[in-house]
Amino acid sequence: MLTAATESGSLNTQSWWRTPSSSYASYLPLLALVLARLAGASPLTAANVGLVVAIVVMTLHGWWAGRAAQLRGRQLLFVTMAAAGLGLVMILLKDLVLLHLH
Repeated sequence: MLTAATESGSLNTQSWWRTPSSSYASYLPLLALVLARLAGASPLTAANVGLVVAIVVMTLHGWWAGRAAQLRGRQLLFVTMAAAGLGLVMILLKDLVLLHLH
């Protein structure tokens, strides 16, 4: 869907990925992890807190990418849910490795 919008030339040229707030977004999961550890959370819980924040950031970026591609309705929902789904797969894989393969 995003590629179709870019191939047709209808992609919004607004540089949403260069905004100051999104340039620091990659640090938010790390900040959440450190704050959780400082608050007394176990390493596993702190890692999960960081991953949840990463999912929120990924979901928001999926939404913004869909909006920048001028998607609406079900297409925008699909792009946003795909970004959230990738984050959930990331948590499942982490738990699989840490809890079942160690």
